[in-house]
Amino acid sequence: MKTILIILMLVHGAIHLFGYSKVLIVLSHRPFQSNLHRLGWLLSCLLFLTSAILLYIHQSSWQIVCFIAMFTSQLLITSTWKEAKYGTIGNILLFLMILLVNRLI
Repeated sequence: MKTILIILMLVHGAIHLFGYSKVLIVLSHRPFQSNLHRLGWLLSCLLFLTSAILLYIHQSSWQIVCFIAMFTSQLLITSTWKEAKYGTIGNILLFLMILLVNRLI
């Protein structure tokens, strides 16, 4: 179960890289907002990656990092809802997996 959660975090984080590159197209007419969104998508990706690594090396702080990543992700998703609404499913799935893993660990 832990391996599945790590893979899910890595995949979900990698998807945020698409958001990082896509923001250039969607918000090209608003450069300041575009730069903030790009940093947000990249930050979320790095947080998911960090969380997966922390879980892999058995650090209990992985949950906090993952919750921050999911919160950041959801803020970005709501700000670009039309393009990214399905990311909410990934965040919900991650949340449920974390609850399940906590019962098993």
